[in-house]
Amino acid sequence: MHLRFRCYICIAFLAVVWTILPVPQVESYPRFSYDLGASAGTSQAGSFVELNAAVNTDFNNWTRWRNAAFFREESEADDFYGLDSSLSFSRLIRLDRQMTVRPSAGAGYRFASRSNSNAPFGEAALTLDMGDFTLGLTGKYILHELVDDDREDEFIYGVAISGRIGGRF
Repeated sequence: MHLRFRCYICIAFLAVVWTILPVPQVESYPRFSYDLGASAGTSQAGSFVELNAAVNTDFNNWTRWRNAAFFREESEADDFYGLDSSLSFSRLIRLDRQMTVRPSAGAGYRFASRSNSNAPFGEAALTLDMGDFTLGLTGKYILHELVDDDREDEFIYGVAISGRIGGRF
């Protein structure tokens, strides 16, 4: 047999083996994802509903930087919008090959169009990750009293659904 033909046979054999054998999946970072959420709560101005859309940057499997644009509709005050930026840390608990649970907690800062609504916050979440779809329960405690003595702190609870997109710098 000619050398060229032997090379083709070896390449074909390796290609078949490559497709049959399980290859470990290598995670690459940073990784990007998005989420859409709805939250509710009460404040000095009555009850409110918040809608948000976020872009997340995962630096590794336990550190996430989240930037969420939000819009808040209040029952007794003017509506406003802004950006929540936070850094959170999490623990991945694998249930099976495609399903994981991820508790997380972190802190950040709220930049709002209404000046007395800018404040630091703490947040926590519990998410169920099913492949490229995620369902999460969230809680956020906004520390208004640290920056404005006239405002009370707020607790916001919510639900988020998300998907994943790939990306690299």
